[in-house]
Amino acid sequence: MKTLIIAPSKSDIIDSIKKDVSIKHKPTEVDWFFYDLSENDVDVLDLIHQCISLSMFDMPRVITILFSSGHKSAVDIGQAIQYMDDSILCYVGVEGKKFASTDPIITAIKQENRIKEVQALTLKSKQETIQSLAAQHNVKLSSKHIEYLTQVLSFDRHQIESEIIKCSTYPHDLSLEILKTLVRPQMSDSVFELSKAIMRKDLNQSFSLYYDLMLLKVDPLAIIPILGWQLRLMLQIFELKERGMSYSTMNQILNENPYAFDKAVEYTRFASHQSVKQLLMMLSALDVSIKQGKQDKKIGFERFLLESVR
Repeated sequence: MKTLIIAPSKSDIIDSIKKDVSIKHKPTEVDWFFYDLSENDVDVLDLIHQCISLSMFDMPRVITILFSSGHKSAVDIGQAIQYMDDSILCYVGVEGKKFASTDPIITAIKQENRIKEVQALTLKSKQETIQSLAAQHNVKLSSKHIEYLTQVLSFDRHQIESEIIKCSTYPHDLSLEILKTLVRPQMSDSVFELSKAIMRKDLNQSFSLYYDLMLLKVDPLAIIPILGWQLRLMLQIFELKERGMSYSTMNQILNENPYAFDKAVEYTRFASHQSVKQLLMMLSALDVSIKQGKQDKKIGFERFLLESVR
């Protein structure tokens, strides 16, 4: 049986597959195989072998393939999927909606027209997810607790559940102060605020947020890709806006998390197309310079902040 899973994140893909498999099988009674085609060291030959060979055991075989557009072995993998035995459960997971229907892997997996799409969380569904998981793990949360968690947690279901499970291990009732100690704001949200300060050319706020991240022992190299992602999203919004597109159409095309998209739209109001492009070029040059050992990462990032607010 072949199934295409379309979801906003890899963790959503995996969770969806586990739930689907658990309808007929116990997870411990399944032979799992996992292949991420975006990884350079993925064993394509083993993937093809598992698709075309019959199992010598009674355990059902589940093959999970994380899709990567234009993979060099796409034709071979597609043929292996096409001719696999019906007893094998094969899932191809696509992160977001970015795939070509003509890709050999997509063509092969869609043969049975079994497609499942996991919608990205909205603020409302995120809050509902927190409440549901809290009830599932016997964590008592007040309205203020839920409001705080909704504000600081990311939109990743797996990450939300991890934080709720962490709260469930606390041996006493959770006060709001204790909750704020156990569950800290996610780094991506802090970087969102840093992006806003940079767009508004607020030097004091930029350094204040940066030093907060340093107190949390966040590596400057970990900030760069998140900040870069936010800047690229802003750049795409500028480019689509110049083509006369509405924000709702942009969001459908970009298929970003609604929260991330709304924040990016907000921040474009403080900047210009050219200034965002310039910042992205500066950030890219900094990343290369640090990785080549030509620049100290802490000093380099602080210099970038100074240059960015000029």
